[in-house]
Amino acid sequence: MAYIDPVADKESLGLVNGVTQARADAASAMVDGYLRRPEGLLHVVDDLGRPSYMSGLKPTGTWTLGGDIAPGESVVCSVAGIDKDMIGDLMGEVLVIDRDTETMEAVYVSGYSNNQITLASVKFAHTASAKMERGLVILEERKLPKSRPTIQLRRPGVAKVISIAGRYGLPRHGDLIRGDYLNTSPMIVNMAVLGPPAWQPVNISQATIDSTTGMVWVPASILAVYYTDVRLRYVAGWTLDTLPDAVRIATAAIANAMAMSSDVLMGGALREAKAGDQSLRSAAPQRVGNPRTGGADSPYLTPEARAMLDPYRARSFA
Repeated sequence: MAYIDPVADKESLGLVNGVTQARADAASAMVDGYLRRPEGLLHVVDDLGRPSYMSGLKPTGTWTLGGDIAPGESVVCSVAGIDKDMIGDLMGEVLVIDRDTETMEAVYVSGYSNNQITLASVKFAHTASAKMERGLVILEERKLPKSRPTIQLRRPGVAKVISIAGRYGLPRHGDLIRGDYLNTSPMIVNMAVLGPPAWQPVNISQATIDSTTGMVWVPASILAVYYTDVRLRYVAGWTLDTLPDAVRIATAAIANAMAMSSDVLMGGALREAKAGDQSLRSAAPQRVGNPRTGGADSPYLTPEARAMLDPYRARSFA
């Protein structure tokens, strides 16, 4: 979905006549590329106003409910089409049920057995054969720092962390001080009590999440030891109505540059984009290339536009 509308935003953003829907789409895609956010910046909320999934992502798997389910906690349901060999990897997986309907919601898997899964919480009733889709939220798998159960999510603008799963794994190389460390590590203790280390659900209500900084504090497990590895599935971004003005201005500037340029050398025409009392004006690029390429070196992305977008760029290290 484009971040600007060539018709509705023509006056407010100062769009030139050549800005078409195709150029608005291409400019928005270029913004996503520069921000290193292929899922885009827009998310969808359910009827309760909860951020549920990223509108720019496509499902990586689709299943159907084997029977009706009612609202409740720890709801057990059968799923048709699920591969039993992969069911053990579903802990914490976020499933969007009945997408594009009034009962759409995002739920997560908190348990499994054979071809049945347990959903931590369900707010709406769903009928048999309801579609369940995975892969519509952002997934980060990270190692927790030693003795510090906090991490910073890579995407600014965290809207909602939907699920967290943790497990014990091998320690960092720097922690292998003694040769017998592996015999007393949390992973070995866990394997002795519970079997091979598997992903365990983390009670999301016990985690501390700062949506401004993206910092997440992950609570310890039932063994009273912090996890080694964590998986966080979350939604980051805004709705089209709450999208920051800086993103819209930068997108408009890129779309204007596309409309005012061609594949030959061009003059020093000026372009301007504005939203409210903010505006951005710069000289048109001297030469342009593929409008869908994007990247930090794109001639459409001026230093002013990059400066406006940088606060929303995904972090390389967090």
